[in-house]
Amino acid sequence: MTTVFTLSYFREYEYRNDTFLAIGIYASEEEALAKIEELKEKPGYCDFPEGFQVAEETLGHTCWSEGFITTYGLPPKDADAEAIDVPAWIKNSDEKGRKIGSNVVPFPEKCSSPRT
Repeated sequence: MTTVFTLSYFREYEYRNDTFLAIGIYASEEEALAKIEELKEKPGYCDFPEGFQVAEETLGHTCWSEGFITTYGLPPKDADAEAIDVPAWIKNSDEKGRKIGSNVVPFPEKCSSPRT
């Protein structure tokens, strides 16, 4: 399978919506890192250059293939609770990712999310 590198930018704010930008997909990690060097002095990026994220991905690999459920987690900012989407199989799993009453099911290694 072919490996690619995704470049994204994430910045969390206290009093406004967070920023998530999917910037590009590159054939090598070096290309993605070079793009960071090119962008980090540009408006917006220069205010928070540590927001860049490079993730290794495998083309053709499907994440979230069992669907998803919505659950409630710790509250963000001033909310009572935060609704988050998680893989559907997690509702029948323990904290180590094992399906209850079944064999071990590992957490996905190559799937990225904006809020990981």
